[in-house]
Amino acid sequence: MKQWLHLPGWHWVVNVRLIMPWAGLCLAIALFMPPSAQAGEGGFSNYFAGAYGSILPAIAPEPGFTFVSQNYYFSGSVSETVLNGRVEANVESVAYFSYFTGVYTWDLPDWGGRFAVVAAVPIAYTDVSAERTGPGPGGSDSGNTLGSADSGWVPASYFWSSGNWHFNTYLSVVAPTGYYDVNDIASLGRNHWSFDTVFATTYFDAERGFEISVVPGYFINTKNHETDYRSGNEFHVDWMVNKLFENGW
Repeated sequence: MKQWLHLPGWHWVVNVRLIMPWAGLCLAIALFMPPSAQAGEGGFSNYFAGAYGSILPAIAPEPGFTFVSQNYYFSGSVSETVLNGRVEANVESVAYFSYFTGVYTWDLPDWGGRFAVVAAVPIAYTDVSAERTGPGPGGSDSGNTLGSADSGWVPASYFWSSGNWHFNTYLSVVAPTGYYDVNDIASLGRNHWSFDTVFATTYFDAERGFEISVVPGYFINTKNHETDYRSGNEFHVDWMVNKLFENGW
């Protein structure tokens, strides 16, 4: 059998990544329903579409410590949302996140799998513009910020496999450790906790270098006590298809 992972002299030549359209639909429903339905504050979320895996997300890391650096860029707009206790219209935003992540993995031979814990600390930049519609006087808001965003923690992650099928279930916690100012439209933190329960499945055929993965999860959000606003809970799904080739192809 060919070896595709963790061997010098092999690398991924082609990585075709797809983000499930349903994920965007579910997120849009969660974010843009009326405030009485607990929309996402600011039209944003601690769920980053496509960030839940780019390749083999349900296959366990090797035992020991692993360091990962990940970068994400987002841009978007929304016609109206609640942000920092005010109704804002024509909101436009770009954001860049650079995550520095440490993973420690143990073998669990009695359980037939592996256990891991994760800590992720992001540095971020955002640029936001909007028009105030109330409460209070109207006008325009804009700002940009470079600094620390909310950190992510996985206190429990369990991996197991059966043939070409691989599975990973875990609890992810987003902690309000990033920069937040209720009067700053470009705050990097969300000022509330989020708890995400995830179950990832990967089918990987090493002979053909073919993978298909599905990663659903459910976010539970707590209240932002500075604005007395609680974002709604969110169901999300990412999926990806990859074809791997030998080095020198």
